[in-house]
Amino acid sequence: MRAYFLEAEKTSDMLLGCTSGPLPFKDRLGLVTQEIAEKEAHSLYLGIKRLLHDLARSGYGNSG
Repeated sequence: MRAYFLEAEKTSDMLLGCTSGPLPFKDRLGLVTQEIAEKEAHSLYLGIKRLLHDLARSGYGNSG
């Protein structure tokens, strides 16, 4: 979750630099690259969360 939040914060910081006019190509490319990193971190977080929920529902670690 921390990794996702860090990536989301980076994206937010980059978006703060946006203006009403078009961004230079380098900035647009950086923003797209950062958005991909944020989405990958979010997907990883959701996958781990899903796994933990599945394990909890199946009684993983239950000694009984």
